[in-house]
Amino acid sequence: MRSGTAFTLDEDVQRMRDEIFLLRLEHAVLVEGKSDEPFWKHLWDKILPGRYKIYAYVHFPTTNTSGKTALVHYFLPYASRDLLICLDSDYDYLLEIPFLSQPFILHTYVHSIENFQCYEPALLEVLRIGTGNETAYFDFETFFEKYNRFAYCWLTLHIYQYQTTGAPIRDTADFVTMVSNLEETFVNLEAIPAFQDLLQRLSSLGLNEQNAYLFVPGHDLKRIILSIIKTVAEPIIRQEFAQRTPEQRAVYQQYQRQHTFEALLGSHHRFEECDFYVRLFSDAVITLG
Repeated sequence: MRSGTAFTLDEDVQRMRDEIFLLRLEHAVLVEGKSDEPFWKHLWDKILPGRYKIYAYVHFPTTNTSGKTALVHYFLPYASRDLLICLDSDYDYLLEIPFLSQPFILHTYVHSIENFQCYEPALLEVLRIGTGNETAYFDFETFFEKYNRFAYCWLTLHIYQYQTTGAPIRDTADFVTMVSNLEETFVNLEAIPAFQDLLQRLSSLGLNEQNAYLFVPGHDLKRIILSIIKTVAEPIIRQEFAQRTPEQRAVYQQYQRQHTFEALLGSHHRFEECDFYVRLFSDAVITLG
């Protein structure tokens, strides 16, 4: 195979289309990276079973280029019925970046796939499966009530700042680092007509104080959720281990190796209940309808 610098963009696109033709398939599906494959495979298997191939890496402009930047900068003009492009929305949906509405572009609506993985109704089950304890408990509902209030203030303030000053939206959802007067600043801005207009526009897109966690950076959200789950699980796991015989302990340890919390977050499908996934699935059906 030639080096990445020897490929032209047209050649790379044709390479994928030729492979699809030779495999007697119908669609090439371009995604941002290998870790995104299971999510998009779950969606497309229901719509295009046995009729597509996922490409998690493309060869232009360099060998094994991956990520949203490469897809957006180079491959959007090639999006078509036989070459579908699937992206994390990041902030682009809330900012209403035009390319997301281009035909044959599918996007998550929520910030990223990790936000779907942290879908709140799934988390208690993840905790219980990971510990092997059906009574394990953490009040995720109360946690998210508080988290979402800060997340909503954080998102709307930063989007307003971006639209009025051009300042980039900080890529963090760790509210420990936030200024203490976040909510006070939000209340003060509510009196400004331009800020009120922004809140109404974001509300029309589906962002509110009950679901703001879906729109913060997913990798940060997932880190926080994993930290909570592991902290809650640690004493439960110790107790479960202590109650078992030596033989049972070996089985329990094997069970835990097969049911890590990271893997459980990445493998559940409760996000299918999420309104934004329903929209994404509908978009995919309509795109090929």
